[in-house]
Amino acid sequence: MESKIIIYDVHVHPETGYITYTLQTVTKEGSRSWMGPKKQYGTDQQMLRDRFNSDIAQFEAWAAREHRAIVGVHPEFVDQMMKRKGQVIP
Repeated sequence: MESKIIIYDVHVHPETGYITYTLQTVTKEGSRSWMGPKKQYGTDQQMLRDRFNSDIAQFEAWAAREHRAIVGVHPEFVDQMMKRKGQVIP
């Protein structure tokens, strides 16, 4: 299984400079692939300076590390769950 993190959207507030990235994971396993949920990560200018040394690549690396575990639902799991429809729970 291989996952890639895609920058789905970027927003910079014109007055405050607050940066928001919307990330989404694309996962591939064999011939199947699926998209994970989108999630936002942000930083203000002070945190960008103090925590990430004003380096946007460091911010992106942090956001990717945070997002890495969010791969979405495997299609086989969805298929298995749909088979539960109509079943009686004992």
